[in-house]
Amino acid sequence: MHTSDTLTALLHTHYAIQAQLSKLDGDRDDNYLATCISGEKFVLKLMHPNCETNNVNLQCKAMQNLAHLPLDLPQVIPSRHSSLYTLVEVDGELRILWLLKWCEGVLLGHLAHHDAALQNSFGAALAQLDIALQSVEHPATYSQSQWNLTAASLSVPYLDSIIGPHRQQARESLEYFSKHTLPALHTLPHGLIHNDANDYNVLVSDIDDNARV
Repeated sequence: MHTSDTLTALLHTHYAIQAQLSKLDGDRDDNYLATCISGEKFVLKLMHPNCETNNVNLQCKAMQNLAHLPLDLPQVIPSRHSSLYTLVEVDGELRILWLLKWCEGVLLGHLAHHDAALQNSFGAALAQLDIALQSVEHPATYSQSQWNLTAASLSVPYLDSIIGPHRQQARESLEYFSKHTLPALHTLPHGLIHNDANDYNVLVSDIDDNARV
């Protein structure tokens, strides 16, 4: 059975939702837009095979902490058994499946002009997110992943991919970070933030002169 057919069946089994699936972009995970006949939309997420449940659990808890904000944010849709995510078998591999509310909007990166009001809206939204995230306590918060900038030393094995004189500059920067910066960081307060708010991860309300995040 084709993967999309498998996921369509799993969506119906675990969420009692019948929908047409279309592939969305993603870094490591498989993401699908699930469109029902009624027009209702969801995002079905199939995590990469090595994803730990703690990682998804942290994301679920973070979204729950953000639900009160005056922003249109993804919300976790519980399964018919009231679970926030489910382990499923796809193509012979156990993977984590979960479902999110679809958020309408236009990608910030698709706008040619970013006026001051839109930029202020962007900054205000990030500030609200990061303040709300400070109340999230979870063991996976400080995981050593590529998205945690305090784990910059994880990039050392990739230095040989840099061609030219910048390789040595990068090596010296990472050595300085490990020797001087990281010990100082450990003495400072830590908190969870949204660390990947690039213009293709941010939606705006529309594309007219009143576009807002």
